Amino acid sequence: MSLHQPVGASRTDWQIARTEMAAPRGAVAAKHPLVAEVGLRVLRDGGNAVDAAVAMSFALSVVEPFMNGLAGSGFMTILPADGNPVVVDYFGRAPQRARADMYELAGDAQRDSLGFRGVQGDANLIGHLAVAVPGMPDGMALALERHGTRSWSELIAPAIALADEGFDVSWHFTLVSAFSLDLLRRFPATAAIFTDNGLPWRSQDLAHPTRLAQPDLARTLRRLADQGPREFYEGETARLIARDMAAHGGLVDEASLAGYRAQLLPPLAVSYRGHELLALPGGSGGSTVVETLKILEGFDLAALGHSSADALHLIAEASRLAFVDRYTFLGDEAYVAVPWDTLVSAEYAAQRRRLIDPHRALEQPPAGDLGGVPPAPRGPRGLEGCTTYFAAIDEQRNVVSATQTLTSLWGAGVVAPGTGVVLNNAMNLFDPAPGGPNSIAPGKRPLSSMAHFITRRDGRPFLACGAPGGRRIMGTVMQVVLNVLDFGLGPQAACSGPFIDCSGAELWASERLGPAVLGDLAARGHRVVAAPTSFWPMPFASPMALLVDEANELHGGADPWYIGLAAGY
Repeated sequence: MSLHQPVGASRTDWQIARTEMAAPRGAVAAKHPLVAEVGLRVLRDGGNAVDAAVAMSFALSVVEPFMNGLAGSGFMTILPADGNPVVVDYFGRAPQRARADMYELAGDAQRDSLGFRGVQGDANLIGHLAVAVPGMPDGMALALERHGTRSWSELIAPAIALADEGFDVSWHFTLVSAFSLDLLRRFPATAAIFTDNGLPWRSQDLAHPTRLAQPDLARTLRRLADQGPREFYEGETARLIARDMAAHGGLVDEASLAGYRAQLLPPLAVSYRGHELLALPGGSGGSTVVETLKILEGFDLAALGHSSADALHLIAEASRLAFVDRYTFLGDEAYVAVPWDTLVSAEYAAQRRRLIDPHRALEQPPAGDLGGVPPAPRGPRGLEGCTTYFAAIDEQRNVVSATQTLTSLWGAGVVAPGTGVVLNNAMNLFDPAPGGPNSIAPGKRPLSSMAHFITRRDGRPFLACGAPGGRRIMGTVMQVVLNVLDFGLGPQAACSGPFIDCSGAELWASERLGPAVLGDLAARGHRVVAAPTSFWPMPFASPMALLVDEANELHGGADPWYIGLAAGY
């Protein structure tokens, strides 16, 4: 057991907290205060939840360029007040010229953070060869076309203003930039925007904060606003991106961009303790969280107590069983056969539940018997990714829950000159070795860790929650759902933790759980790593949640260790 040694029986520990948001009419949640203001303004002006979400998506591309952007991708779940729920899939896809063997693999002993074979020179992580075809503009256009009420140009206008006029550089922006300074300096077009002569942008005078303007990005956003979403894929922006790709060995060309289309999918809908859960379908984190919850449904977690060692042990064991199935069976269903119905069924959950000993951790959790589906040779690891989350609920109780990303912090590190657009590194989400369910193929979508939710109770919207945080999204969001549905916590308490994570071989557990709980988990055989909860680095995902109570009042919560917030009116 890896534990921090206490410095005394009494000490001046951090006590970081947020108040819960409550509002009668509309609410938003976003990972930046300026973006929450944008979304709330749209709602106040009569826009619906989808309008607010689209405006927030574009605004986030300006103020959180290290997490997401126009060259990013994601999923948006929409629950209309008077219609059927739908998921907008705008995740990145492999370029048409991609090949299963496009990367030179490193030695057998080298593995990346996903447990895949390492790649020489990190070519699937940094630089032009790591870039997949992005989906964000087309995804926003599809969401707006089907369920929005405001014009495309109107909703991009706040992002244009933020890029043109600039925004105050926060301590968080400086911190993230300093952490990635070597990467930012590596590419001249990136350094020209996101460093101050090679140093992080910073405000030395609180009364006169530094403002960061992005004129190239403002021009790109104006082209999008004036010419429509296909400009990004078939216009000047596409030509600038393709030209830079060709000059540096990248595979995203004009044909790959022109061929991209977002999709509408039905959500993965399951029951849990009398609630309907609307999860992300297919090759996302949705089925992994649902499998975990269905296993846990057979235990009375509430009777064991929130954050008790007994409850956390069961959560950890169910998570491990779901994760080993994830790493064994999941991929893009258009390319490999994936038994989704089995993985999330009550019958399969009962089979997996029987493997759990309430007093002892499984040494090697086995993959399930799914009738001869061949396992892929992969280790139980995941990407320490960087992402953003946003949500909106309007006065009519339309609900939106969305997650989008560049994959890693600052994506591939590349800005296409003349665009101001930070490019993703979503090719890193593929297995670089041929022959697996998540190996590379032209046009294929890689496996994603995204796992936001919308839940309904008695046919009415109840909870929307999600988080950024790479592979740790799944465990954290699952615990937010448990905190609300099993333990009866409000959205702010649910997002405040403490959390555990079992996506790797070790059990990461917040040191806020205390030495007695951590020691108990270790005694049951868990390889416990006691993780300090702090502003940086962040050992768990960073959740947010909006909730509609029985009186139709809106409530919101946000990770107290991050600058994002929930706001309502």
